[in-house]
Amino acid sequence: MKKVIILLLLLVSSNSYTQNSKSGIDICIALKGFNSSSEANDALDRILSTIGVSKNFVMQECSNVSNASALQVEGVRYIFYNQQWMRNVNNKTSYGGLFTLAHEVGHHINGHALDWVLYATESVNSKTLSERRAQELEADEFAGFVLAKLGASLNETTAVIRGSVDNSDDTYSTHPSLNKRLASIKKGYLNGSGGTDTSNDYTATTTNDIIFYDDGSRWEGAIKPRESSRVFDGQGNVSIVTTPKRAHGYGIMYEKDGSVFKGVYYNNSANGYGEKYYTDGSTYKGQYVDGSYAGKGIIVEPKGSVGICYGGYTDDEDRGICWSDFTFEGFFKDGYPSGKGVLISTYKGKKTIYEGQWDKWILNGFGKITFADGEIWEGNLFERSLEGYGTKTLPNGKKISGMWGTESFYKKAEAQYSNGNYIAAITNYSKAIDMDPNNYMAFSNRGLAKYNLKDYAGAIADFTKAIDIEPNTSFNYNNRGSAKENLKDYAGAIKDYTKAIDIEPTKRAYVKNRGDSKFALSDYLGAINDYNKAIEIEPGHIDSYNQRGRAKLLLDDYTEAIKDFTKIIDLGLNKSYAFSNRALAKESLKDYAGAISDYTKAIEIEPNTNSYNNRGSAKNKLEDYAGAIADYTKALAIKQTNLSYINRGEAKYNLKDYAGAIADYDRGIEIYPNDAYDYRQRAKSYYELQNYQAAKVNSTKAIELDPNNAFGYNLRAWHNYKLGDSSNACRDIKKAIELSPDDYNIDDEIYKLVCN
Repeated sequence: MKKVIILLLLLVSSNSYTQNSKSGIDICIALKGFNSSSEANDALDRILSTIGVSKNFVMQECSNVSNASALQVEGVRYIFYNQQWMRNVNNKTSYGGLFTLAHEVGHHINGHALDWVLYATESVNSKTLSERRAQELEADEFAGFVLAKLGASLNETTAVIRGSVDNSDDTYSTHPSLNKRLASIKKGYLNGSGGTDTSNDYTATTTNDIIFYDDGSRWEGAIKPRESSRVFDGQGNVSIVTTPKRAHGYGIMYEKDGSVFKGVYYNNSANGYGEKYYTDGSTYKGQYVDGSYAGKGIIVEPKGSVGICYGGYTDDEDRGICWSDFTFEGFFKDGYPSGKGVLISTYKGKKTIYEGQWDKWILNGFGKITFADGEIWEGNLFERSLEGYGTKTLPNGKKISGMWGTESFYKKAEAQYSNGNYIAAITNYSKAIDMDPNNYMAFSNRGLAKYNLKDYAGAIADFTKAIDIEPNTSFNYNNRGSAKENLKDYAGAIKDYTKAIDIEPTKRAYVKNRGDSKFALSDYLGAINDYNKAIEIEPGHIDSYNQRGRAKLLLDDYTEAIKDFTKIIDLGLNKSYAFSNRALAKESLKDYAGAISDYTKAIEIEPNTNSYNNRGSAKNKLEDYAGAIADYTKALAIKQTNLSYINRGEAKYNLKDYAGAIADYDRGIEIYPNDAYDYRQRAKSYYELQNYQAAKVNSTKAIELDPNNAFGYNLRAWHNYKLGDSSNACRDIKKAIELSPDDYNIDDEIYKLVCN
């Protein structure tokens, strides 16, 4: 296994500081087309990532070069390297191979790489030698910079050349002396490390040691020794803080669970390249950051385990990707595959290959799945499922292209709907519909989302489409009926509710909803029949009792109405509206004391404007005008309404507080200026204050708003009389008698005064 580690290390490294044989490189060129190993290319990727440059080099293994060389061949950038020489370098120093490859990349980056034709014919002279040495120093500086970024110490960065380059005079050499090269490397290193020389950090890593941890794990390898430092508390006190020795450098970590790590640690945490061997036989080989998989790596899962299978074919696990007997090679982040990667999975003897984007072990983004039977999917995936545009190639070669992934869009929409995000839900239901136009549930649920946004017309269209696809879904008829009811199409709603009941006759909600639409059309007997049926289906449904009681109120069946409201109260549900509605029925039976008692209970449960106003009206009928005024005032404190002002004005009128009454009538008319009754009431108060002109103005306005009301003419007849206009007074009282000849409230007295 050590051999594998060495191979990976050298393949993420390179160098050139010996002149290579031209004839040897000729042979390498002849071998063009023989690709280097994937490890070599991965190493190149690692180096280029430190400077943010895309890969535009070709790695070419060639045993006919002495070490490594950077050249351009026919316009293509090449790095030729001798793998055996690289292996020998890596056996001597951990970062030798990395330095070598970075040095050659530096030649290309700095524009040093010569065209092979020029290099092969070039004559060597003092000028070219001087230029060559300068170029070598620039490549050294670049390599120092890269290795600092990759986490090597300065000692580790310079180790390979300190062991192989002498310090003799370099006048006639293509490569500079050792001291010159060390200076250039250090310059680049300090630039890459922010000016920090970390050589001392790794001084102790040349000595192996063993560290036993409290959790039972054990480190064998390079360490950072125990350190002591002085700490000042700012008050003149000094304390000594000791840092225990730490795993730091290359070594082996024996974990408490039996797994084994081989690789590089930095301050007790895996950083850089490492290999992890688990007790179940699985392995990870690749990069680490702070103890987690990060960067390029490979996971191999052993045979024999049974994992979860998926890959867009959730109903057929034999087609899916399975987390057993697999190899994954790609990029990791925070311990999970994230980014590009290739997974080869074998399950039940069948191999599936997935190439594409990953997000924490989840297939997300563009990808390609190749199945054992030859079927291929190329397109987008979302949370392991086919989603969006893609192409499926069948084993017989037939291609099917289009939108896929209805289920994923549908699930996303469901979650959004549940969270009340109806606009987003509509968007994803629409995508699901685009992919599957016959998905009636997507239409149905999109309709519900539109309903919640009060887009009732849009909801009706979707419910209708759902019904067209699947005509026997009772809930779609019910939902369409509800949308029609909100648009006041009660007849249409009743038709839909009836259809829903035909499909599912024991559904209480459908029957009750139909009753509500009949109620809205004033078909109170029909509504009561539906409420009776709803109560049979669900005896404890209080809203059905309440609606039935309201229908009986409107049919003047007050005694039966009281029974329904009492049923709700007897169920112990403490509903304010049950007491309030029962009070209305009692008031209609002239049981004003009983009504006041129920209104009081309703107010105790839920104080509101209506209950205070209605209790005030009951008190008014008992001639408790002061009590009525108090209730109207409380009602107005909660909400200012026309009704409460007018009612309080009447109570003040009954107490002969005509000015106070007029003030309330003024506020009431300001809120709602089109009620003839309010003007007639204000006219009466002005009359009592002998302001006959103002009284006439108000009675005239009342007649304009309600020209068929006899009492308005009766009032104005008196106002004209008091103003001395007997002719118009006579005309008004005659009109009043014409409109209501049998009304005892019409004043015979005024007729006798002005018409005889």
